[in-house]
Amino acid sequence: MLASGYSTQNVGGLDNTALPDTTPPQIRLFMGDTTFVSGGVVGPSTKIVALLTDENGINISNSPEGKEIHFSLDDGPSQNINDYYLTLADSYQKGMLIYPLDGLEKGKHTLTLTASDTHNNTNTATVPFVVTDGTRIEIEKFLNYPNPFEENTTLEFTHTRPGEDLEVWVCIIDLAGNKILEQHFEVLASQYRVTLTEWNGRSASGTKLGRVYMWVNYLFVLYWMARK
Repeated sequence: MLASGYSTQNVGGLDNTALPDTTPPQIRLFMGDTTFVSGGVVGPSTKIVALLTDENGINISNSPEGKEIHFSLDDGPSQNINDYYLTLADSYQKGMLIYPLDGLEKGKHTLTLTASDTHNNTNTATVPFVVTDGTRIEIEKFLNYPNPFEENTTLEFTHTRPGEDLEVWVCIIDLAGNKILEQHFEVLASQYRVTLTEWNGRSASGTKLGRVYMWVNYLFVLYWMARK
């Protein structure tokens, strides 16, 4: 005897068990590059850099109104920058936005960026920064870590001309004013935060100084080479 019967299947139907997405995208906001620290210094020409992440992807359409990616400077009018967002090659859930800013006035500013996901959940990120006149390079901070140290310490600084090639001279002196070491570095396409090298606590002659509390007399950035 031949068996007979039927079955039913829903193809492409709604999943009534799916939980609604109420989580807004994550936004990491920087000025210049991703090494920027909130409240840092930039020149009059810089970039907005944002890293965006969301489980269901970022909305880059112009509707509904107000759900596009946009920014405002010092609570001024908002500007749509959807076209500057690119998803990562291996994931629709992550992407980066880079937008150029020129002609910034000297002084303190605050930039606010807003983005939404494909379920219209919205988030906002804000970053304060300081603009210099851009006529010369300025060292915002110079440090070493760990400090004090016994074996090695890393030299690092932040500055106002990210993206440019730098030549850097570092002179290390002891508390008596004696020069311990002088080093020269070339930094190509520098970032806002520049990590120079590890110092092993030895003088130019190779003498080990023991436990050192490092005092850096000055970080000399004597000149920079404009990008070609």
